Amino acid sequence: MTNESMLTYIRGQAPLDGEEYNRLRDDIKKENIHSVITTSVSRVARSIRDFSDFVHVYEENETALYFIRESIKYDPRTNYPYQRAMLQMLGVFAELEAKITQQRTKESIRQMRANGYKW
Repeated sequence: MTNESMLTYIRGQAPLDGEEYNRLRDDIKKENIHSVITTSVSRVARSIRDFSDFVHVYEENETALYFIRESIKYDPRTNYPYQRAMLQMLGVFAELEAKITQQRTKESIRQMRANGYKW
């Protein structure tokens, strides 16, 4: 028998607070899910802390993670240190990407206001 649970959408500043994420986490803890596939590290967390917390749930429950865009598989059951190191680096770059996007957005809004555009 196969149990399926689908996390359909995580986005925003605090993606780990969503109802769907909580349902997924609960299913993982109940051992209903043994692997999770997601589009990208950047869709999961916007900070190193959030990403570390996210990965910790999967490690505790020996649940594999697959990141499509980065072509990375992380399976805590294999205890392969290079997988963990690569995952941590991806978390760093996901946070950097989020911060750069925030900075560019703020700068664009500032320039638009300076040019008379009402935001």
